[in-house]
Amino acid sequence: MKAHSVTHTAEKPFICHVCGKNFSHKGNLKTHIVSRHMANKPRFDCVLCGRNFVQAETLNTHIALVHAATSVPLSNLQDELEHEKSPVYLLVKV
Repeated sequence: MKAHSVTHTAEKPFICHVCGKNFSHKGNLKTHIVSRHMANKPRFDCVLCGRNFVQAETLNTHIALVHAATSVPLSNLQDELEHEKSPVYLLVKV
């Protein structure tokens, strides 16, 4: 309950040690550090357009919003995945 209550206040007790930005939840601070300050960021690539994202859920949202009406033959995706050097993730909610 305490974790939820800070959502309704201006309290932001979690501070980034790199840039000093404050966060109300520890998870938001962790996401910030990974996406803004880590050298080897995890990368989730969209095989439909090439954009990359730090979070899998952001890739999921991107595919749902941008490529919802896109039809790509599975053979094209398979070729793309076989020739990709870095890990590629295609996450689609069904």
